[in-house]
Amino acid sequence: MALVTTLNEEQSISKQPNRIAKELLLGILADKHSRKIIESTIESPRSAIEIANNFGIPLSIAYRRLKMLAKSKILKVSGIITPDGRKAFLYQSRIRVIKIHCIGNSLEVEIIPNDLLDGMCPVYKMTY
Repeated sequence: MALVTTLNEEQSISKQPNRIAKELLLGILADKHSRKIIESTIESPRSAIEIANNFGIPLSIAYRRLKMLAKSKILKVSGIITPDGRKAFLYQSRIRVIKIHCIGNSLEVEIIPNDLLDGMCPVYKMTY
């Protein structure tokens, strides 16, 4: 069973003020390529080329979105050495589920971390 943590105005998952974290998250979710990358990397890590080829995202856009998603800590990045000796990066979503609820004048964002990465993880709720 996951823990439930309510984040107040002084805290957020990304150590940014909640308003900024909310705007960043909503901006990411508004972008179809970012959503496709997050969805495609929940179950297993994938390379930029695999994401671009398998999910119809231009490679240059895939690299830009991967960089932004990794910088915002939504994706975990790991490195491997390919059979031909080259270094490659693999990306995996740190988020399994995002639920957004509009309640009156407030917006509640619930983030369920990807337990395939982190074992038993808390559920984060941010209310604005």
